[in-house]
Amino acid sequence: MKDVDTLDLGKCRQIAYLLLKDYSEKEGVFKQFKFPPEYNLPNDIKQGSEQELLFLTLTVSLDYGRDATKLWKQSYDAWLSKENKWIFTPKLVVQNGLDTLANLFKSLNDQKPNKDAKIWFTICKKLLEFEGSIYNLLKQLDFDAVKISKYLEYNKKEFPYLSGPKIKPLWLRMINDTVRIKLKNIEQIPLPVDTHTAKMTFKLIFKENFRGKITKEIREKVQKTWQIILNGTGLYSLQLDEPLWLLGKYELLEKFAKEHDLD
Repeated sequence: MKDVDTLDLGKCRQIAYLLLKDYSEKEGVFKQFKFPPEYNLPNDIKQGSEQELLFLTLTVSLDYGRDATKLWKQSYDAWLSKENKWIFTPKLVVQNGLDTLANLFKSLNDQKPNKDAKIWFTICKKLLEFEGSIYNLLKQLDFDAVKISKYLEYNKKEFPYLSGPKIKPLWLRMINDTVRIKLKNIEQIPLPVDTHTAKMTFKLIFKENFRGKITKEIREKVQKTWQIILNGTGLYSLQLDEPLWLLGKYELLEKFAKEHDLD
């Protein structure tokens, strides 16, 4: 297993730039994918607003083992409905109660209405400590990704799933890149590592095959590798989570390498 210190950082950074460019511009191997519909927000939501923060935060908290397209459309439609839009106002969610929320989720044909309603309700209840505002939560934590991450981890019962190892990094990236509220120290948030991101990292960066288990050693090696590569570039590890995952999941590495003449 090669060491990070032996890497050609210039070449590795070129790979990172190409990955992010193709992914963000929907080019090359990424043309075929429908990109996450959180970027298609209802027209009356202003970028960077409290409404956008609530819409994205509450919806992404349910993004566990789900059809993401259906989930985001469900929230999109609920926002446009005068009868259902109250679910994005934490104070009203708590006032109306968990049973009312669960019944609404059932009427929306939500995949797991009782469980999802409890997740949604629990987060809304916690947000009342911040006047129902995600922005106030971020502000109290100095817009610092590391502080925010630790706060969610410490209060994980009040932020079910949102505090988890997959959804939390996604949420932080969405705040920084989609809502465009820039977070301090986001480059210090490690890349979530699964078999796909590990496999692509080893193949792209170390030119080695990886078919093993995700041990603590492997996870830390992958995370450290990308932090070293991206240090000083203006990019950060979480931005490569989705493109790496897609390359691995759909076995697109060979095509990506051919498109960019990578040996």
